[in-house]
Amino acid sequence: MNLLEGLDGAQRDAVEAPLDDALLVIGATGSGKSEVLARRAARAAAHARGVLVIAHGEGARARLAARLRALDCESVSVRRFDDLPLLLAGRATLAHVEAARIFEHCIEPLFALAWPEFERGELDPEQPGLSWPEHFRDDALALILKLHDAGIAPPAFLEGARAGAEAFYGRVHVELDAQTLAAQRGRELELAAVLARLYEAFLEATAQARTVTAATLYADLAARMQADDALARSHRLAYPLCLVDDAHACRARELELLRSLYGAELHGVTLAAAEAIDGLVTTLATVRLEHAHRAPSRPRATLYRGTDAADEASFVADRIAALARERDISLGEIAVVARDIRGTAAVAAALTTRGLPYQYLGSTSLFDDATVLDVLALAGAAWNPHDAVRMLRALQVPPIALSDASIYRLCGAPPGPQTALFEELERTERGARRAERGERLARNVLEGLVDEQLSEAARARVRTLRAALLRWRAWAQECALDVLLARIADESGMAAWIAGGPGVQARHQRRQLSRLLSQARAFALAHPGAGIDAFLHEADDLAERDVDLPHDLPLEPDAVALLAAEETYGREFEALFAIGAQAGSFPRYYSPPSFYYSPRYGLIARENVADGGEAQTAKYAWYSAKQRVAEKYYARERSLFMAVLARARSLLFVTAHGRATRALRNPELLEELRRVQSAQTRTLE
Repeated sequence: MNLLEGLDGAQRDAVEAPLDDALLVIGATGSGKSEVLARRAARAAAHARGVLVIAHGEGARARLAARLRALDCESVSVRRFDDLPLLLAGRATLAHVEAARIFEHCIEPLFALAWPEFERGELDPEQPGLSWPEHFRDDALALILKLHDAGIAPPAFLEGARAGAEAFYGRVHVELDAQTLAAQRGRELELAAVLARLYEAFLEATAQARTVTAATLYADLAARMQADDALARSHRLAYPLCLVDDAHACRARELELLRSLYGAELHGVTLAAAEAIDGLVTTLATVRLEHAHRAPSRPRATLYRGTDAADEASFVADRIAALARERDISLGEIAVVARDIRGTAAVAAALTTRGLPYQYLGSTSLFDDATVLDVLALAGAAWNPHDAVRMLRALQVPPIALSDASIYRLCGAPPGPQTALFEELERTERGARRAERGERLARNVLEGLVDEQLSEAARARVRTLRAALLRWRAWAQECALDVLLARIADESGMAAWIAGGPGVQARHQRRQLSRLLSQARAFALAHPGAGIDAFLHEADDLAERDVDLPHDLPLEPDAVALLAAEETYGREFEALFAIGAQAGSFPRYYSPPSFYYSPRYGLIARENVADGGEAQTAKYAWYSAKQRVAEKYYARERSLFMAVLARARSLLFVTAHGRATRALRNPELLEELRRVQSAQTRTLE
């Protein structure tokens, strides 16, 4: 392939710039930065040079890897920034999910009021914020991770909180009496002490778990390479050239690691960014991409507001069908983008009804999918028949599908002497009754105690399942996790049921089953020796946390792409539908955190419930207004929205549903576009 084909002058300059020089490529969304980066990497690979391409996040990494494969450059290594410590030091950084699990154990004594400070009266059990434990927990962890990333240790944080209180109270004028301000200051410092203690407990717990945060590992690597250049020399020998996508998103520690590896002048490093990067060497050569890649300008949007979500989804699905039928646009060249992937559910249902295949791109949830849960229920019932939740679901998976009457009999007591009335009345503990029902269900399924009460068809299905559960439990002790789940899906009839379903539904379910098997392989690799019980526990935990999981399934050229807004970076589509462009959906409502931290003003706590009156503290309200945090949030949401629109090459549709609000605080993006288009029309007239 001609690596310069289809590029404008600036893009050609970026691709052809000397490979050993440090280069910064700056361009707006849709200007072709990622395309230039991929072609520059291909050029380097053609000269037999070792190339390392770095992206932020798994989605961006997968997209760059796919683009390089299309350029016949599969030998180029494409990594996430978070993979670098593993590549250099053989250690992985602490994943956010694992950090959340560790922090939950750290905060449990606080929520249980088990700290001795409560007993001594040094802490107020009514500390504002603790009335919403989950919100407080998540915001506390987010703050602690930000502090740790910034290199602010617990003692420095506590000292900063004290200095910040001194800088605000008594020096900043607010319309509040001195007594109320003094009370708010006292609770703020008390909260700072609580957070500092949680911070220290978190650091101790990560050390005991033999895990390491990204900030710590990056600092260790920098110190190691400063003391001995051998590691950096070895890396440069393997990868003399490094290309970084979305370099404007690099944190200070990541830029510092690049300097440690490639020197202060960053020789051999190419950075692609949406804007200039602070702190880079002034000798860095710069190429600015001024024009959109492929498309000369963003196409004019077709706007539609439906009465409800179903009406909006019907419009989108009907237009997609028309584009494929009347304009011969491949379904793989059509994308439906929502603020988050769950916003595409109604469109997915509408596409299924019309027989139009679709595929999810990027990270999506997995353990809330019906097919996945059915397979896990069968595996869980085999491993632990006394798990009543999974056993009940196993009896209802499509190939078995017992009736409610049959399940009622399986949950009942087997024939025998009647339980004494008063003995039954004494069993008032709900948990005990639930455990007893689970035990009865397990015995009835495994031992056939109520088989004679079932219909002939139900009895045959239960007996088939009974024999299978014993086999599957034996397989669980000898098979790899993914092999076990695949065999269960096959022998249970789930795989055949999927294959026999409607084409669109079957395709989606096969992809979800493939994702499950891939996730099982990844789990087994990360947890050697772990069995099906550990994987089931992991699945339950990820489902409860509503975690989106990445996947590397191949793209299907004849399926509509459904994806979240952040997953559009580096992609382009012939036709794009930006859906849910209404307040609360895209953009999402602004949800302020429980606290901020400012180097100048210390801890800024939100909750003020102990005072009555205003819900926010005076300091929080003042800081939010001064920093215009809500305005900045919505500016970022607008920027993301415009970036999504820039991914359309020829056809652009923007949709919403419901009645438009007055947008006094929360923007209505579709209506903003409508006003812009009306103004442009009047100008032309």
